[in-house]
Amino acid sequence: MGSDLKKTKAELVDELEATRSALDHAQRGSPFQTELSSDQFTAALYEITADPDLEYRERIRALLETGTRALGLEVGLITEVTEVGAKVIDAFTLGVESPIARVIDVDCSLCTATLDADDPVAFVQNSEGPPYTHCYSPDRPLTAYIGFRITIAGRPFGALSFMAFTRERRRFSNREKTNVKLLAQWLGHELASHLNQETLEERDRLLQRLIRARDSHQLGTLPQRRPP
Repeated sequence: MGSDLKKTKAELVDELEATRSALDHAQRGSPFQTELSSDQFTAALYEITADPDLEYRERIRALLETGTRALGLEVGLITEVTEVGAKVIDAFTLGVESPIARVIDVDCSLCTATLDADDPVAFVQNSEGPPYTHCYSPDRPLTAYIGFRITIAGRPFGALSFMAFTRERRRFSNREKTNVKLLAQWLGHELASHLNQETLEERDRLLQRLIRARDSHQLGTLPQRRPP
């Protein structure tokens, strides 16, 4: 029993070390020669979400960074897609200038297409076809894009997108598409937990306001003592 437990821990450590090595390899400039297995990718996500020292925003940013580096791309985005347009919830950029505007209340056909698709949307731009752009940076044509929808409590919320503007790469593999799909589902749970916490906190604030208003009303209606 003890040896099996030690073996499991050792295997997990080896998995995390292999993941870090692959991500470091991508960061050093050879992003398309090392592809993370699904187990390595899952281990990386678990290490982030299980870290008690990371706040919600830090976890989201770390998850986006992991996806961006693992895919060898330059930008990772979470966008909420509404009837008005697309709104950037969070972004991670690697080696490219980030646009100043983080809120995009415009139509984003690529975000909408990603939200509506049953499978990950992925393409690599070639010189023969028309250039694709993304509303996050509409003046720069994309060289590569991959994304999948984010759902919260079974309802469509938005899109997880990874893209590049200057890097060229091979076509996305089925394993990479599976990893992006897994990350989108993981982020959906993170966002749902955060929104539920915000709802509970808002309910508590409303309850406190009601209690204070009730107490104030009761004090104002107490009978006044007449002077002797």
